[in-house]
Amino acid sequence: MQNSSFKNHEVIGLLNENFYFVFPDSETREAIAFNQHAFQFQPKRTNTGIHELPTAFATINNQSFVLQLLL
Repeated sequence: MQNSSFKNHEVIGLLNENFYFVFPDSETREAIAFNQHAFQFQPKRTNTGIHELPTAFATINNQSFVLQLLL
């Protein structure tokens, strides 16, 4: 999506008028505040883990996780 949609100036204009874009890194170790909740990185082993935010989005209505989210 980023390589095709964000190169088309008409699409960029429409998206910027109607959405707020965030490109989160699902492996970031920083807390991400969203919807009055602080989502944290959950370490699994040395240098591995996953952030709670993509996990939370992945479990909404049993839908698949989408790399880029429109909030």
